[in-house]
Amino acid sequence: MENIDADYVSYDEEFLSENDDEYDYEDNESFYDILDEDDESSSGDSEISDAEFTIDVEENEAVTEHLQPYFVVKEEGFQEMMKTFNPNYKIPHPTTFSRSIIPKMYNSIKGKLIVQMQNEVKKDYRRMIYLMTDGYTTRSVISFMSLTLHYVTDDFEQKSFVLAVRNMSQRHTGMNINTFLKDQLKEYGLNDESFVSVWITDNAANMRSAIELSAEWTRIPCFDHTIHLAVKDAEKPFENLTTINPNCEPLTLIQDVPHRWFFSLLMLQRLVKLKVSLSAVSAGLGIEQISVEEWTTIDKYISVVSPIAAVATLMEGEKYPTISCYIPMILALLNTMQSENDQDSECNELTASFRFEIKDRFDHLFNLNEFSDNSSRKILFVAMMVDPRFKDRFLEDEFEDLKIFAKKCTSPSD
Repeated sequence: MENIDADYVSYDEEFLSENDDEYDYEDNESFYDILDEDDESSSGDSEISDAEFTIDVEENEAVTEHLQPYFVVKEEGFQEMMKTFNPNYKIPHPTTFSRSIIPKMYNSIKGKLIVQMQNEVKKDYRRMIYLMTDGYTTRSVISFMSLTLHYVTDDFEQKSFVLAVRNMSQRHTGMNINTFLKDQLKEYGLNDESFVSVWITDNAANMRSAIELSAEWTRIPCFDHTIHLAVKDAEKPFENLTTINPNCEPLTLIQDVPHRWFFSLLMLQRLVKLKVSLSAVSAGLGIEQISVEEWTTIDKYISVVSPIAAVATLMEGEKYPTISCYIPMILALLNTMQSENDQDSECNELTASFRFEIKDRFDHLFNLNEFSDNSSRKILFVAMMVDPRFKDRFLEDEFEDLKIFAKKCTSPSD
C-alpha cells in the first residue's frame, strides 16, 4: 500500500503543486483521530460535528471504493455536490487524501483485519490457510504483485481477504517473489509455523520456484490457468478454428483475448447467435461473408469446448469451495472426451487433441510413479474423498492405485 500511495502522491504533487497553499494538510486531523478507535487522546479533542464526520466518511468511501483519483475532489461537479450537503464543509486537498486520509484509513482497516484473523485463524493447531498470488504489469510497465487469503472459520464460514496489491520493482525472479510473499505474511502475522500454507499460483516458472523455495509451503497449480494452457496447445494444429476470414473487417461484438482462451468460445458463440444479422449486414456492405464451411467449423469447436468451459466456470466460484472438485472435474472431462465419438473426423481429431493436452497438463496428479509434490496431491485427494458428492466414485478400475492412495490419505493413522 505504501508503494502504491507513493506513486499517486508523486502524481498529485506534480499535477496540483500550484494549489498546495490552498489547504492546510492537517486541517482534518480530528477525522484521523476518530478513525483510530484505539487512540484515547482523540476523544476529548475532536470538534468535528456528526454531520461533518458523516460527510468525511462518505467522501472517503466515494474515493476509495469507487477507485476514483484523488484529484476528483477538485472537480467542479464534486465540489458543488459537497456544498449541497453542507455549504460550510471544507473539502480536503487531494494531497491530503494521498498523504494522510487514505493511509490512515488503510492502517485502521488493516489493524482490525489482523485482529479478526487472529481470532478466527487459531494457532493452537495446524490450521490450513490458502493463499493466492499473481503478478500484473500495467501498460506503463509498472509491476504489481497481489496476495489473497482464504480460510474457513470454526463455524465453517468461508472468508477471503485481499491482503496486498503492491508495486514490485525488482526482477520477478523466484527468490525475489519468495521474499516478497514472506514479507507480506510476516506483516499480517501469518508466517507462524503452526499454519499449513497452501498456495494457488499459475504455472509460470518463477511462481513455481517462489513456492518451492520454502519447504513448508505447498503449491497447487491454478485450475483455470492450466486449462488455458491445455486449450491453447490443443488449438495449435487447428488455427483456423478461431480465425475466421482474417482479411475481413471484424464484426464480432465480443473480441478474442489471447491470454484468456474462454473469450474465443464467447466470441464464436456470439457469432452464431448473430448469424442472420451478420450475414445481412455483410451482404449490405459488400463484405465477404463467413462461408458455410466456416460456420460448420465454428459449431464443431463450440460443441467440443463447451464442456471445458462449463468446468472452468464451476471452478471459478468465489462463494463456495472448489478444491474438492479439482480431481473429479479433470476425470469427468477426460471421461467425457473419451466417450464422445463423432462421425466427423475433424471433430474427433479436435476432441482427441484437447483430451491429450488436458491429460498431459494434469498427469502429475494421477501418475504415482512420477516424482512430484506429494503433499499437493494428498490435499486434493483428501478434499475429494471427504466431499460426500464425490468420494472415490470417479476413480474407476483404471485408477485402482489412486483409489488405494486416496483411502490411505483419509485413514486415521495417516
